[in-house]
Amino acid sequence: MSAHPDSPDGQANSANSASNPFDGEPRSLLTHLLEAVLEQVSEPKNDLEQNVKSALSNVFKRYDLVTREEFEQQQQNLVKAQALLKDLKRQLDEITAA
Repeated sequence: MSAHPDSPDGQANSANSASNPFDGEPRSLLTHLLEAVLEQVSEPKNDLEQNVKSALSNVFKRYDLVTREEFEQQQQNLVKAQALLKDLKRQLDEITAA
């Protein structure tokens, strides 16, 4: 018989180690705990996600924020307007110089 350092009589207790998820490797303990936590938070996670999306949507509306697509479209419009202004300034300089 091999001695087990954790048991009071120095012998391994195989019945307890098989049913106790906290015996054995620390990695198996962490896996067990992680699975238990994930089971408990999966449903509230979905509710929380919906609540956060709703709250952010309200904030975006209140502060009159725009989407990325709208921002990029306005950015393109600005580049075009700047190019047109530069061209018009050049034409005006040519007319006034003549």
